[in-house]
Amino acid sequence: MTEFEYPLQHNYEKLDVVKFIKFVGKYFNDMFINYNYELIFDPKWNIYIDLKAIETVEDLKCSLLSNLSRHSCKGLPEKRQKYIRDGLNYLPQTNFTKEECYDLIYYYLGLGYNPELNRQFVRSNYDLSILINFRNEKEKKIREESYA
Repeated sequence: MTEFEYPLQHNYEKLDVVKFIKFVGKYFNDMFINYNYELIFDPKWNIYIDLKAIETVEDLKCSLLSNLSRHSCKGLPEKRQKYIRDGLNYLPQTNFTKEECYDLIYYYLGLGYNPELNRQFVRSNYDLSILINFRNEKEKKIREESYA
């Protein structure tokens, strides 16, 4: 296995951050790191993540979800959204739809909204039931408060 190949089991713990960035680059092959230590995915649309706070592969995966989920479902031309969404799906070998990216991932994890839930979602190997259960609990709490 070369440094750019990655087994389908996705045993991320064995990869360091630099190797994982190289793996991400297999899909986002035009990305680059600028002088501010930002991982730029698309300079035209200002799509990037700040690498200064990234210490582990888990941090990087959480940052990718938090920062790219919005671009995968809104704010860009449909073709570009699909490219970003396909990239998010490529990394963990998932098949999130546009609706799942918006209704669950972006809504509950986007823009750093809930970092602990983001980590839980990543640690679960991207199990959408984590986000669905969170949404259901939140809706239940709102219903209970409205009847109180």
